[in-house]
Amino acid sequence: MVVDLKKVATEYSKQYPKIADEKSRRIKGAKIASILNHALAGQAVGSVVDVGASGCIPLEEVVKVLKPTVAIGIDLDEAYMPKPTDLLKPVISDAALLPLPDESIDILICNHVYEHVSNSDILMKELWRVLKPNGLVYFGAMNARWPIEPHYNIPMLHWMPSRLAEFFVRRKGYDHGYLEKPFSTPSLERLVKGFELIDYTVPVIERPEYFGAGDVINSRWLSSSFRKKAAKIFYGWLPSYLWILRKP
Repeated sequence: MVVDLKKVATEYSKQYPKIADEKSRRIKGAKIASILNHALAGQAVGSVVDVGASGCIPLEEVVKVLKPTVAIGIDLDEAYMPKPTDLLKPVISDAALLPLPDESIDILICNHVYEHVSNSDILMKELWRVLKPNGLVYFGAMNARWPIEPHYNIPMLHWMPSRLAEFFVRRKGYDHGYLEKPFSTPSLERLVKGFELIDYTVPVIERPEYFGAGDVINSRWLSSSFRKKAAKIFYGWLPSYLWILRKP
């Protein structure tokens, strides 16, 4: 990470207080667990690592469902990380240099992390390096084509020239410019090239309750078949993607 990005990452919970909302974090964790559990189809899990663990609250929910033998949460925000337990081990480290042996991990979680690092290609190479063959990555990814920037809730912020974007971010009370680097759909697909991509975005939109996404998708608004068709038609403009990446 460059200095600015790393400084923000080490104080992420201060910069973005909503990250400390335990209720919403547990809901996110339950959704991640549901998708991974479906993808695993009963396969036993030895190790789970959450890269960008944000206090390890989502990881705790994943542990409840997958029941791994070891769970590791990796983050730079030391002040927000929990104390270690017999099962869950918090580790302070940069996502670009994971302190893990080659091909040692069964499941990796990388949920809305790629846009916060200075070089997302290096991040993906690290995920590939530490993942076992046939291992899985839960990859939640912001889509740059969606007009509302989710970190600051400023319309089209990520489409603005850097100086203008910085102006609006600082007006929101932050002491930095716009540091996130989101990709559009084709660039995201290139980023994960090499992995087998299993898309859960459309299934989650079709069946939000089944996958624990009822907090963001109200299944009473429209029929499941309509949501599925609409998601496929407007796939390239959805706000984010939920992908499982399998290492061959």
